[in-house]
Amino acid sequence: MPAPYRVIQWAPGLVGKMSLKGILTRPDLELAGLWVHNPDKAGLDAGEFVGLPSIGVTATTDANRLLATDADCVVYTATDLRRQPAELVADIAQILRSGKNVVGVQASMNHPALHGADLVAELEAACREGATSYYPTGINANGSQTVLAALGSMCQRIESTYLCEMYNFSTYEDPAVFGYFGYGLGPDEAHRHDLRPLFEYLFGPALHLTAHWLGVQLDEIRWDQEHALSARDITAPLFTLQAGTVSAIRFNLDGYVDGKCRVTQGGCYWLGDYPTHWEPPPGDGGYRLAIKGDPSMQVQWATHTDNGYYGGHLNKHRSPQDLAIMGGLMATAARAVNAIPALCDAPPGIRTLADQTPLLPPVDWRHGGAGDKNGAVFAGARPTT
Repeated sequence: MPAPYRVIQWAPGLVGKMSLKGILTRPDLELAGLWVHNPDKAGLDAGEFVGLPSIGVTATTDANRLLATDADCVVYTATDLRRQPAELVADIAQILRSGKNVVGVQASMNHPALHGADLVAELEAACREGATSYYPTGINANGSQTVLAALGSMCQRIESTYLCEMYNFSTYEDPAVFGYFGYGLGPDEAHRHDLRPLFEYLFGPALHLTAHWLGVQLDEIRWDQEHALSARDITAPLFTLQAGTVSAIRFNLDGYVDGKCRVTQGGCYWLGDYPTHWEPPPGDGGYRLAIKGDPSMQVQWATHTDNGYYGGHLNKHRSPQDLAIMGGLMATAARAVNAIPALCDAPPGIRTLADQTPLLPPVDWRHGGAGDKNGAVFAGARPTT
């Protein structure tokens, strides 16, 4: 049997703990190191983070020592919220130059070309210097786009595509998210709260990645957003809001070519009760996809895990809604862990989902029918106008 790939886990937060467990439970992978941001966690055994027996690898805040460690790959799960692309690229490039491949799960990095030629050149130079490869992945973007491409491979003609992520954020464990999303704002404040900068940062790469994958250059991006108000007071573990304030949001980033909507990337997130006047989500949370073409297609799926999976620092009883969003985070971690062997064996350079394109039909962007204002959409899933 070949020697296992030696892997460093970087930043074991929500997703990072799941990828850490994935590394520790795969026979073809061996944990070589664990980097933590919090000094209070330095010295803890890696097994303790996920409820497994001690393995003799302890967490450290010393990045330079880890980068000097013999390892094949780093699973980079540090957050991209409150960070600029240049900061992320500097971090990732340092790891690449040390001779370690990097698989990352930052949604903002899934289409590096979107951040400009200079940052792409910095990553490419780091890959050449370290003889390494960088692969950004996750469930959104990346995993859900893989499902979209599989559907597209069964179409003779594609006019437009739609992809939407939908989750209850009541138990999400990053308190900053609640302020970003505008939960708890009154109706007047909500209309002035512009969600576009945040979600264009997080979901713009998915929009452009889909367009690039299907061979089209978008010439305009349009935005719409809608909110719903809670009928009752809601107390979540990290957040409390009053009846009559924002408890749900949904949005769409629409990519246009010649005035026709061709690619849509959407999101829908709520606290407490799902708005009754909106089309219900799949299960307790998940994804919707739609393709307008020949044939047109609609698919949705729910993510879910069970309480028996979680140990260590994630160990607590979770509600069905929490297990749904944790399922999405687990899928993000799985995309990273499952990519490690192929990434380590790949030629040096930046790898993206576009490198894995299945055989797709010609995309009839310019002459595929009249088109419409909204493009493809899952029935009832777009804000009413």
